[in-house]
Amino acid sequence: MLGGLGAGLVALLYLTMTLLAPIPPLAPELAEPAPVEIDLAELDWPGYGAGAIGVVELPEVLELRGSEEALPMASITKLVTVLTVLDRHPLGLGEEGPEIAMGPADLEWYRHYLSLNGKVLPVSSGQRYSQEDLLELTLIESSNNHAASLAVWAFGSEQAFLDAARAWLDAHGFTTLRVVDPAGIDRRNVGSAAELLRLGEAALSVPIVAELVARSESRVEHVGAIDSTNTLLGRSGVNGIKTGTLDGFGANLLFSAAVDVDGAPVTVVGAVLGAPDHATLARDVRALLATADERLALRTLVARGDVLGSYTTSWGGEADLVAAEDATALIWGDREFVARVEAEEVILAAAGARVGRLVLESGQETIEIPVELSAAIEDPGPWWRLTHPGLIFGQP
Repeated sequence: MLGGLGAGLVALLYLTMTLLAPIPPLAPELAEPAPVEIDLAELDWPGYGAGAIGVVELPEVLELRGSEEALPMASITKLVTVLTVLDRHPLGLGEEGPEIAMGPADLEWYRHYLSLNGKVLPVSSGQRYSQEDLLELTLIESSNNHAASLAVWAFGSEQAFLDAARAWLDAHGFTTLRVVDPAGIDRRNVGSAAELLRLGEAALSVPIVAELVARSESRVEHVGAIDSTNTLLGRSGVNGIKTGTLDGFGANLLFSAAVDVDGAPVTVVGAVLGAPDHATLARDVRALLATADERLALRTLVARGDVLGSYTTSWGGEADLVAAEDATALIWGDREFVARVEAEEVILAAAGARVGRLVLESGQETIEIPVELSAAIEDPGPWWRLTHPGLIFGQP
């Protein structure tokens, strides 16, 4: 009697423990993703001077050619002038800003730059320009005397402007850029191609500057119609930024271009310094941009549903570990992405449950996407539990 009762209790205990025992966690079996290697076109660089090119959307991208030293900027200096002035006197899109009256000092600036064979436009004492007018004349027409008038209006004197420009450059981490006059006619206004590229990106980040440097023409009171010195505007996607010309050094262009990469808008920024003339420079920048376009691609590195591993149960269940979404990257040139899968142990889970992540790394760039189960991991059911007592001991 007691023996039968004991056997019944043991049986009841066995049933209870096997039917209610928790499922031990399952560790994933991970696939080792192969590195993703991408090879794209080489750049067609000019054979003179110095150059730099990069992509706004890929801040780690910067390719250089030629001298990496600081070289004469010429009228690209005017960008520093404008950005320094706007730092003191901000102006939004559509705003004209205060009126600025021309006086004897502005007539002297005209005579000064005329004597240096610099590009000038006449002024008369008493003429009034808006701040926007002076920005247009400085950036579009590249008038040296109006650049000086803008700088001195903003800071009271040329020296005060130069001090402010140095402070602005320091605050933005420029170490090779040096400004000794607001127009850039002095060859001691210098900068490396790499830092001029960064200057171009800074200019494009200011809406009114980005809008003005994209204008091929405009009209200013007291002057009439003005045309941009950047003859590449509207060609090869070029939408900025600033030309520079200096006798004894050559032609410069700090440029930006809008590029469509498989439907994704991308901005290429570059600088080419020391061309023999602007016609040669325009031809060579277009060739450079053509290969830059071929050097850009939007690639799917891993597609949604790609299998990255699996979970297998002792009772015959299996669920793949799959990418929950596409992993895409904007690629510049030759890249290699190294992939790794980080996945959790699971017990019971529904199909589509997020159980980890896929990490793809290339240089400073890291892309992460979630990974999920392709199918549910379900309870084995009472019969399997009853016939596999090892479950009690955590050995499913």
